[in-house]
Amino acid sequence: GTWLADSVRLFFGGLAVLLPLLLLYGAVRLMRKPADPEHRGRTLVGWTAIIVATASLLHVAERPADDVALTRSGGLLATASARCSNAR
Repeated sequence: GTWLADSVRLFFGGLAVLLPLLLLYGAVRLMRKPADPEHRGRTLVGWTAIIVATASLLHVAERPADDVALTRSGGLLATASARCSNAR
């Protein structure tokens, strides 16, 4: 359990706290109403964009200087997103 929590915290940073709530929301939504096959791709892309954007904003707000600060900010997901945008 500790290894899983540390891994999720490393990749998602501060969003790791909200991740169980987002997964619970998705599970309840799927149980109440089955997924529409033609909207499945749009929903996945939309939620992924929201998660990456929020992690990137946390990364910009915190400006992590070391590995410990990285787990409080946006995590590796936001760091990769920032490096991809700086590569242009």
